[in-house]
Amino acid sequence: SAPTGPPVAVNSGASNITATAATIGGEITDTGGASPTVTIYWGDNDGGTVPASWDNAINLGTRSGAFSAGLTGLSSSTPYYFRSFASNSAGGDWADSTGTFTTLAAPAPPTIINNSATNVSFEEAEINGTVTFTGNEDPEVTLYYGDNDGGTTPGSWDASVNIGTQSGSFSNGLFFLTNGTTYYYRSFAQNSGGSGWAPSTANFTTLSYFPPVVTNTAASNITGNAALVGGEV
Repeated sequence: SAPTGPPVAVNSGASNITATAATIGGEITDTGGASPTVTIYWGDNDGGTVPASWDNAINLGTRSGAFSAGLTGLSSSTPYYFRSFASNSAGGDWADSTGTFTTLAAPAPPTIINNSATNVSFEEAEINGTVTFTGNEDPEVTLYYGDNDGGTTPGSWDASVNIGTQSGSFSNGLFFLTNGTTYYYRSFAQNSGGSGWAPSTANFTTLSYFPPVVTNTAASNITGNAALVGGEV
């Protein structure tokens, strides 16, 4: 149908902001009687209401209601600006003001520490640690362990387990261990900015099984053809 007037466009806040990407958008609050064509202008400078002053433009076609567009390949720690424009045959409308956001800092290597083992029993234990700095991107954590200290060489460890993305304290259970044995463990974290080992190796010793101790007690209730014998564990 023919529009009765120009549309009205507003910006919405940027979302999903990372070091290199973000989502920007807005909303058509009044179509003016016919769904308008929507364009989002954006860049690292504010072009105001002059299309040629903007670095980039995204034509979203005919829209009504909320709209959005994803941006990729952005520079880290950089302010960006955007402004929505909508038009129909009756006229056009810019959002009242320019929206802005700043990308996150580029990922840096994470840091991680070991914490003391807990719930140590004869054949089980929980090993623990903490990601003390994510490096602006939650890292994947791998726990290396065994009955020898492999240091910071993955191939020198008996076993390892990847416990996925972590951002704080974490723990992992170990099972089918040998009783009375000292085990060593060390945490490793990695993101796109780099990696890091816990500063040192931690250890724990599983509980030991001991042979029982038994003694005899003196016989009692002795008669001509009977007696009571026993002992004590």
